[in-house]
Amino acid sequence: MKLIIRFCIILVIVFLLSFSFLRKDIFLSSFLDFSNNLSVISGLVLKEVWVKGRRNLKEEEIINSLNIEIGDPILFIDLNKISYNLSNLKWVKNNKVFLNSTGKLEIEIEEYIPVATYETSKGNYLIDDHGNIIKSVNSNIFESLIKISGQNALNNMQEIREIVIETNNFSYSLKKIEHIGGRRWNTYFEEGFFAKLPEKDYKIALKKLANILSQYDIKTERLAFIDLRLLDRVSLKYKD
Repeated sequence: MKLIIRFCIILVIVFLLSFSFLRKDIFLSSFLDFSNNLSVISGLVLKEVWVKGRRNLKEEEIINSLNIEIGDPILFIDLNKISYNLSNLKWVKNNKVFLNSTGKLEIEIEEYIPVATYETSKGNYLIDDHGNIIKSVNSNIFESLIKISGQNALNNMQEIREIVIETNNFSYSLKKIEHIGGRRWNTYFEEGFFAKLPEKDYKIALKKLANILSQYDIKTERLAFIDLRLLDRVSLKYKD
């Protein structure tokens, strides 16, 4: 820190002396050259960059966004600009940037956590648990994530979360949740069948579905769907 203070004092003195004798354009060019050379001589340059929290974000994306190089004077590194550039990367939810006097730049990244893929006619997108779109993806990537589709589906993330929680207790694996007509849900399972849920009381319907699947010997490999839209009357449709 003392070294940086001395460095700044020298720069101020040089600034005042030079300003008195040089034209503005020549002065600025000379001043920058001098300060850069003095930074190198004093060792006040960028020596290393450390990144924490990166999981899905590619290294080259981070490097390209920084727009700095090892050996650059640390006094001219704009941390706010670096943070802004990082925030524009698709995976980055939050970031913190630190630079110390030894020339070490530390970057802490908090990435969005993908919980599902959102399927539309225009493409497939990774989303987080708040329904924020992270990035577009190929349909065969992140196959283990639940798929979500349908009109206004992402406006109802609370309902989606509740459906996922209810089906976590099933002995069957939830594969896809589809919003039908912007009103109600269909839930699709890895075992090849789906359930039609009512517009209201969908959590009650899912509990009822769990009881049906656990208490009765239903041949799910032949089952097409279970209709639970009317809670007092459940119907099963088998594949032809």
